[in-house]
Amino acid sequence: MSSKYFLLFFLLLFSTLSMAQDETEIDSATAALAVDLTQVSQEIEVTRSVLREYESTDFDDAVIKNYDSLIIIKSKIISKDFERIEKLNLSTISKVSLDGLISSWSLHKQEVNTGFETIRSLFEKTHNELDGLRESIKKWKATAEVLELTDAPKEMQEKVKLLLLDLETVKTRLKYNLSELTLLESSISDIELIISEVDGRFEVTLEERSKDVFKQNLPVIWKLEAFTNDTLAPDSAELALTANDTGKTFFSYLNPWNAQKLKVSTDFIDSHQNVIYFHIILWILTVLVSLKFGRKVKGETLPKTPTFPQIAFEEVRSELFLTATYISILYAILLYEFIPIL
Repeated sequence: MSSKYFLLFFLLLFSTLSMAQDETEIDSATAALAVDLTQVSQEIEVTRSVLREYESTDFDDAVIKNYDSLIIIKSKIISKDFERIEKLNLSTISKVSLDGLISSWSLHKQEVNTGFETIRSLFEKTHNELDGLRESIKKWKATAEVLELTDAPKEMQEKVKLLLLDLETVKTRLKYNLSELTLLESSISDIELIISEVDGRFEVTLEERSKDVFKQNLPVIWKLEAFTNDTLAPDSAELALTANDTGKTFFSYLNPWNAQKLKVSTDFIDSHQNVIYFHIILWILTVLVSLKFGRKVKGETLPKTPTFPQIAFEEVRSELFLTATYISILYAILLYEFIPIL
C-alpha cells in the first residue's frame, strides 16, 4: 500500500511541475512582449497620442469620400465621351478634330493616373497603419495579462483595458477605410480599361493615316478632264474606280453634302443641341451689340487722307451684321470639343 501511495504522490508531483513549467514558459513569452511595468503609464500616453493623430485626420475618411465623389463624376464624363467617340468614324474626321480628341482624352488619362497614384498611396499608408495597430494590440494584451498576474493596481489595469477598447475601435475604422480604398481602386481600374480601349483606337487611326499619306485615292489633277480613259493607280485599294465613274466619284468627294459627312454632322447636332442653342444666343447678342455700336459711330466720317487701318475699319463697320456673324462663328473654337468637316 505504501508503494501505491508513493507512486500516486510521485505522479501528482510530476504533473504539478509540468504545469508550472508550461505556465512559466507562457509567462516568459508574454512578459517579453508586454510593456515594462515601470513604463506602462508613459507608453499609454504615447499610444494615446497616436490615436489622437488618427482622430485629427478623421481616419482619412473625408479624403476617401471626396475621391469617391470625384471618381463617380469623372467616370460619368469619360463614359459619355466614350459613347460619343464610339459613334464617330475616326478615319473620316479631320486631323484637327482628331488631334483635339486625342488632346482632351490625354487630359482624362492624366487625371485618372493622378487619382490612381493618390488612392494607391493612401491604401499603402492605411495598410501600414493597420499592421502597426495590430502589433500594438498584441503588446497591450500581453501587458494586461502581466498586470493581472502580478496584481498590479486596479487603476492601471483599467487604463490598459480602456486603451485596448480604443485600439480595437480604431482598427475597425482602418479596416473599413481599407475596404473602401479597395473599391476605389477597382473603380479606377474600370475607367482605365475604357481609356486603354480609346487609346488603342487612336493608335490604329494614326497608323492608318500615316500609311495613307502617300497613297493615291483620287485621279491626278491633270487627268480630271479625261474621264473616259482615266483610271486610278493599281496600288489604290480604297476606291476601286472604273473608267466610267471616275469623274462622278471625284465630284462626289468634293461635294460636302455626301451621305457620310451628312450623317456625322447630324450626329454632331443631335449630341450638341444645348451648346448649339447657346451658340445661337451668343450670335444674336453679338449682332445686337454690333448694331448698337454701329449707331454710335454713324455720324463719324473718314479724314481726307485716311490710312489703311482706317479704311479697313470703316469697311468692317459698314457690314456690321456680317462682321458679327463672322465673329460668332469663331466662338465654335471655344464651345465645341471637335467639329465635323461639314
